[in-house]
Amino acid sequence: MSSFCIMKKHGVEANDLNAHVAPDFKRLQRPRNLHFSPEGSEYLARKVAATIESALSR
Repeated sequence: MSSFCIMKKHGVEANDLNAHVAPDFKRLQRPRNLHFSPEGSEYLARKVAATIESALSR
């Protein structure tokens, strides 16, 4: 069972950043590196912030 399934089962919201970044992964990750480019980090940060803002508004 994946961690997302376990979290969903217990009512914990998950923010799937991998799915969010996957379509543009090559553009957003640094070449031959595990880390994201500054643009990639900003792209992920905007997703995290939007998810937090959404949760706080409920």
